[in-house]
Amino acid sequence: MASVVAALAASELPIRLNARADMGSPPGLSTHLSWRTGDEALTGRTWMQAQQRAVDHAIVVSIDGLRPDAIKRWAGMLDQMGQEGVRAVFAETLARSLTLPSHASMLTGVGTKRHGMRFNSHRPGRGQVQFPTILRVARAARLHAAAFVGKRKLNHLVHRDGTRFTVGGPFCTQVNRYLLPYLSRPRRGVTFVHYADPDGAGHRDGWMTSGYERAVKRVDRCLSQVIEAVSAPGRERTLFLVTSDHGGHDRTHGSARTEDVRIPWIVWARGTLPLEIHRPVHTTDTAPTILRALGLPLPHDVEGQMVPEAVLKRLPRQLVSTLRPL
Repeated sequence: MASVVAALAASELPIRLNARADMGSPPGLSTHLSWRTGDEALTGRTWMQAQQRAVDHAIVVSIDGLRPDAIKRWAGMLDQMGQEGVRAVFAETLARSLTLPSHASMLTGVGTKRHGMRFNSHRPGRGQVQFPTILRVARAARLHAAAFVGKRKLNHLVHRDGTRFTVGGPFCTQVNRYLLPYLSRPRRGVTFVHYADPDGAGHRDGWMTSGYERAVKRVDRCLSQVIEAVSAPGRERTLFLVTSDHGGHDRTHGSARTEDVRIPWIVWARGTLPLEIHRPVHTTDTAPTILRALGLPLPHDVEGQMVPEAVLKRLPRQLVSTLRPL
C-alpha cells in the first residue's frame, strides 16, 4: 500500500497554477491554487499540460441525511454501486453534523474555521464560502460546473463565476426535472447533485422509520435515472462519488454521535474494480479526490487528503488487491 501511494504522490507534479484573467479565473482564486507536493514550483507549464485526467466528468451526489446502514436495507442501486466500486466503510462528516457546514467541507476540503460556513440557514447577507470549492476550481479551468440542489441555503456554496445553480425542491424528482436535461449532453467538469428527501423524512418521521424508508427508496430511483442519463456510448469517463452530509437519530442530528457523523462514501465508474477501504475517510477528503480525478490543482492549504484508491481505478486486479489499510 505504502509503495503505491508513494508512486501516486510522486506523479502529482509540484507545479503552481497562476490563475490568469484570460483563463476566466474568479478574482482572488490564484492565491489558493497550487500543488501541495514538492518543494519548488515549476514555471512555464500549467496544470493542463502537466496533469492527465482520470475522468472527464465527476458527478458528486450528496444524499442529505442518508445513513450508511439504510443502503443495504432499502437502496438497491446504491448498494450495487458500493459493491462494484470503491467504498469507505468508516467515512465520517464534521463533528457538528449540520447541512451547510458539512457540505461546505465536502466541496472545499477544509473545516469550518477555514470555509466560514458556521451557520445552517439561508442568510443572503453572509455571502459565499470563503475557500475555493471544486465547482470554482473547475470554472477557473474553463470546465463545466453546475449544482442542482434541494435546499436554497446551499446557494452560499456557489460563486457568481458562471456556475449553474438550480434549486429543484425538497424531493429528488423535482431536482431531476432540471438535472436530467442538463445531463443529456456530454459535460467536462463537475456536477454537484443534492437530494434532500431522507433528511426531510428523518426530521418529520424519524430516522430509520417507514417514512424514512420511502424517502431512501425514492432517492435510489432518482439516482438510477441519473446513471441511465450518462450511460450512452462515449461517456465512459464519468465518475460518481455518492456521499452524505450527515446521518441522524430519532428526529434530529448535529451531534457527534456515530449515527449522526457516519456517512456513506462510494466512488463508482464503469471499469471500477471493487474495493473496501477500512481506514477512516473524512468528508474533507471528497474535494481533493474529485480534483485529482479531473487533473485539477488542489488548493495549496486544503486539509483533506486525496483517496488514492478512488483514482487508481484501472490498475491490474492483483495490484488493487494490495490496497488495504496502512
